[in-house]
Amino acid sequence: MERREHLKWAKERALEQTNSIMMWASFSSDMSKHDELRDHIGFGLLPTIDLTNTRAVKRFIDGFN
Repeated sequence: MERREHLKWAKERALEQTNSIMMWASFSSDMSKHDELRDHIGFGLLPTIDLTNTRAVKRFIDGFN
């Protein structure tokens, strides 16, 4: 799967989740499965995202390119 397709798929799956922690878990897991996207996301970003704030997590995932 191409980078753009994989990213779209990862975003869609993440945003289907019912809470922000599951959104983040889904997104980071799916991103780690693609060679070109693997290094662009990770637990190093966790301190910058309030995982209890669903709106902030959605905004981060939606805005990820």
